[in-house]
Amino acid sequence: MRILLLLALACLTGACTVIPTGQPDSTVWPGPDVAGRLQAAGLAESSGLAASRRQPNLLWSHNDSGGQPVLFALDATGAHLGSVRLIGVTNVDWEDLAAFEWNGRSWLLIADVGDNNGRRTDCRLHIIAEPDAAELDPARELSVPVTWSLPVRYADGGAYDCEAVAVDTNEGMVYLLTKRTQPARLYRLPLRPEPDRPAPAAQLAGEVGHIPQPDALRASLMLPTGRWSGQPVALDFAPDGSAAAVLT
Repeated sequence: MRILLLLALACLTGACTVIPTGQPDSTVWPGPDVAGRLQAAGLAESSGLAASRRQPNLLWSHNDSGGQPVLFALDATGAHLGSVRLIGVTNVDWEDLAAFEWNGRSWLLIADVGDNNGRRTDCRLHIIAEPDAAELDPARELSVPVTWSLPVRYADGGAYDCEAVAVDTNEGMVYLLTKRTQPARLYRLPLRPEPDRPAPAAQLAGEVGHIPQPDALRASLMLPTGRWSGQPVALDFAPDGSAAAVLT
């Protein structure tokens, strides 16, 4: 997931081309352009990536399982702008990150929902107010409280590995796309449950059955581009709600 997210960033920043009228449409992809290099020394296994809704040219990322509960602020070239520590939580298996605007503020959602063995009972989503970029300093870590956390449990009683999470603010819902089920299963739960009531379980919204799966040859390769190439590892919605993008 870590390498693929970097490739996705490069693709989104450099892979689109305009075909002049009268010229044939090329089916040959030119490959990604390198947008930059991750320069934060503590960001050893980047697992989530989100573009700030508060500040242009600002990206957020975090480490995978077992890392510190820290977000890393980067510019579009990968330069380290500062680090933000979440108070009172741990990084069991942080897998995805979403930036969104809601109720007139910018927020970040950190998804501690990785479950490689399919048996976790402590998966959670942590939501923080996005820090002001003016407070960021590469030489000084910033600490912020978690505004609220959501326990993640599935209404059908399953325990699923999930690395793909997105927020739909029009519905006020968080969507979670399972990684290892075939087809992938899409669940949703309220972004902000009613106060003083137990958080509801994630309900099945549907199955995503059109994600291409590896053929027999690729399935025999112990590589991310081999047997695991059809597993979703990131999800995001267009800001206007017109589309969803899934990265495998």
